[in-house]
Amino acid sequence: MSNEQDDIDALAEFVFRIIGPIIIFPILGAIRIQARGWENTATWYRALWVASVIASVVICGAIVYSPSSNSSGESSNGQPQGSTNVPISYTSGNVPNAAPLSCPNTLSSRLIINQRGRVTSGVPNRLRESATTDSRQLELMPEYSEFWVLSGPTCNEGFAWWQVNYNGLIGWTAESGSNEYWVEPIP
Repeated sequence: MSNEQDDIDALAEFVFRIIGPIIIFPILGAIRIQARGWENTATWYRALWVASVIASVVICGAIVYSPSSNSSGESSNGQPQGSTNVPISYTSGNVPNAAPLSCPNTLSSRLIINQRGRVTSGVPNRLRESATTDSRQLELMPEYSEFWVLSGPTCNEGFAWWQVNYNGLIGWTAESGSNEYWVEPIP
């Protein structure tokens, strides 16, 4: 490892998710990288992936900083150290000719994880506790209100549901039905 990488001091796990014709694949392989931080703590990066089709890949996870711990995240007395979760993400470029992601009886999904979106339908979009119309409503998002896309889509009840952060409130909102988009990505 280069000296530049020696300054890394974190423990991270990533989950690879294939975006394309198939939403999630089983885990087929793993890779691990070890580095030493400036306080002599071991850093492990473990990535689980599959590569059975050509599609864009999204990596999500969190870096957990534990500057006074060993590689297992424990102090010398075996107790877990305090840590801070720092969100991380990486998205590869779009792969030409990859099939668009869509749910049955909905329009092709346009939202992108780790990007902003906004309500466009002229009618407020509901922010729900989970990806179902039976779920408790957390908030109404008025037209042109903006949100941050966290994950999705989840296909349920004829809707493409996305988990979003709207003004610090995390919940699920529907992107589209069979003939109309209610939200759009912000370029």
